[in-house]
Amino acid sequence: MNNTFDFNRFSLLVKRQWVENKKLFLMAIFGIVGILIIINSLIMRWESGITYEIARFSIFNLSLFLSGSIFANYVFKDISDKNSSTSFMLIPASHFEKFLTGVLYVFMVFPIVFLTLFYVVDYGFVNIGNNIKDGLKVPGVKNIQLHTFIINSKNIRETLDEIIGSWLIIQAFVLMGAAQFEGRSYVKTAFMGFALLFLMGFVIYLSGKFILSDITQQFQNKGYSRELIKPTKDIISGILRIFLIYVLPPILLVTTYFKLKEKQV
Repeated sequence: MNNTFDFNRFSLLVKRQWVENKKLFLMAIFGIVGILIIINSLIMRWESGITYEIARFSIFNLSLFLSGSIFANYVFKDISDKNSSTSFMLIPASHFEKFLTGVLYVFMVFPIVFLTLFYVVDYGFVNIGNNIKDGLKVPGVKNIQLHTFIINSKNIRETLDEIIGSWLIIQAFVLMGAAQFEGRSYVKTAFMGFALLFLMGFVIYLSGKFILSDITQQFQNKGYSRELIKPTKDIISGILRIFLIYVLPPILLVTTYFKLKEKQV
């Protein structure tokens, strides 16, 4: 058996994942649609359609991150389960093919399905709300636009970068946790994630309070204005953003790959 990659084996593995879990996947689809319908119904105001764009923005983020992390953990459930991990590892496919199958479902199949479901439900509720508003003829109330919920106080590109980057990090981190922990891997991964967030926040706080404040004070003592110091802070923030979005997720995925390789028989 080729231990690196074989397309026929990979395609069979992808098909196997669907055949064994299609009922659960279909139930999850109906569940997501049902939850979105319920939440949108609760935030609808009959006199003005959907309430605020920020509410739709929050629904999108919460449902995307929560359902995405649960799905990412489920894809590698056989690895984290003691009873089924052995049979999963005995499947005649390389660890790279198994890893790639999980990545395909988590980073390609799931977002396509989720975005389709979300925008279908959102489109329906926005049109229902606007039609109700038009029928009631409430003065001074504008129609809700389909694209406006994703725009907040920041630039839309920055907002999208933050959403995509955060989602990639969480998905890759959950996959790594599923490959690392046995038994209740989702809970253990969430605990480790919150612990790391707290640690990172503490480090960032100390860096901002002492290091950056000291640098700023030194620049000001030399007669530099805040306007001249700001580009330096922007460069540091830009480097951190690039690392989190483009470097950290691949590092987590490579770690997941080697964790999976360690368990391969």
